[in-house]
Formats: sequence, C-alpha cells, structure tokens
Amino acid sequence: TAPTTTATTAATTSVSSVAAGYTSRADETGILTVELPTEWDDLDTTSLVLYTAPTPHISASSALDAYLESWTFEGISVMAVDLFEAGTTSALLDDLSTALG
Repeated sequence: TAPTTTATTAATTSVSSVAAGYTSRADETGILTVELPTEWDDLDTTSLVLYTAPTPHISASSALDAYLESWTFEGISVMAVDLFEAGTTSALLDDLSTALG
C-alpha cells in the first residue's frame, strides 16, 4: 500500500500528498476517496442502490470487467454501507450481490 501524508491546514481544509505512481479518485457523491495505482484507470464511481438511499461506491482496475468477473484479476471495490438497515452481515452480503448483479 502506498503511504499518504495528510496535513490539516484549517478546520475544513486538508492537503494531501499522493505517493508517486498513485492517483486519488472520489466516488460521485464525494463521500469516498481512494488512492489507486495510476494504471487502474478503468473506474465505476456510480452509487449503488441499497435499501432507501444511494450507497457510495468505487470499483477500479486496469480492466474492470475482468476484475469483476474473476477472482484472479487485480482491482478494488469500496463502498460505504449501513449494516443496521441490512440487519445481519449475511443479509448485507446477499443484498450487495443483488445490487452488483
């Protein structure tokens, strides 16, 4: 993993330095931000629909379809979910599987 340096300059402002070979990308809501290898330029930053509200989400890879269709291709999927609405971890995983297709 690439180290990140963050310095807060004011209560609402922060300045980040991204390691060489990495880029910072945000989802469409601006809630999630991840640092990715620059070659992972195939992105999906659209929210997923889970329960009653959009779920912030980022998936990235150098070939997103290959990553999503196999367990052997590198990439990342990150989302912010509310376990309370799902009730159990098992229910949440079932709901995510349905939302992801």
